[in-house]
Amino acid sequence: MSLVIQSNKITGDKLANLLKSLSTHFNYLIVSDWQDICFVKFNPEHPAISNSYTGRAFGENAELRWRRDQDNNEFICRWISDDGSCPDGDGWKPLPQEELSQLTSGEKMGYLLWGELLREDDKDFWYQARIPKKLEYPIDKNIASKWKNKNDKTPLMLYVREYKLNARTMFDRFIGLDRYGEEM
Repeated sequence: MSLVIQSNKITGDKLANLLKSLSTHFNYLIVSDWQDICFVKFNPEHPAISNSYTGRAFGENAELRWRRDQDNNEFICRWISDDGSCPDGDGWKPLPQEELSQLTSGEKMGYLLWGELLREDDKDFWYQARIPKKLEYPIDKNIASKWKNKNDKTPLMLYVREYKLNARTMFDRFIGLDRYGEEM
């Protein structure tokens, strides 16, 4: 593992360019503003990015997360990468190497997502009666094809990797989606 953790403060127009420049690292995008949150397949030009308050673009080896600063003018960004890659541009401050060397990569952990699989017009949705609404998660065809049996109730998981220091979680990073118990 070649762990890199860096932070930077950038303007909104630079956020869009940064996401485009790092797009090969990402499969998924979570973006939220004050009213809504969306979880979609990664698209660096998703319209919700420019108005977002917080967000995460992530894939198996890296994640970029951001949130607006208290003045609502810039984004505070954190880059976490397992493959040693670094974003281009000025202003990126790495976590000191001595702190990085003490972090250990934990096992990947899974968090169950809301809802039970519902098929409608050859499209997969998850329905949660307590919300109540249809939820659409950005799964690809390979994952969707695993629910061949209509009685299969296997839940969908969001997988996360934790980075620990002396058994305490210091950072986490989203890595992907899959069915419960499946290997990514």
